[in-house]
Amino acid sequence: MKREKFGICDVVDGAYRDKIDASDLGMQNVQLRDMLTILEQHPKVTTLIFTGETVKMVPNILCVKFLKKQT
Repeated sequence: MKREKFGICDVVDGAYRDKIDASDLGMQNVQLRDMLTILEQHPKVTTLIFTGETVKMVPNILCVKFLKKQT
């Protein structure tokens, strides 16, 4: 990944789950990672790719939610 200049960072910093599984939809009390600080620390980032159970929706919604709080 380093050679190809890829990085990985989860949008969610922490969350509670009633059922332990990989589903994004089951997360409660979600604490979001400070994506703005991470992006400021890595100014060469040009593309964000979101992955997840609903393929873009849950991580994308969480990221937008965090960014709205910052403005």
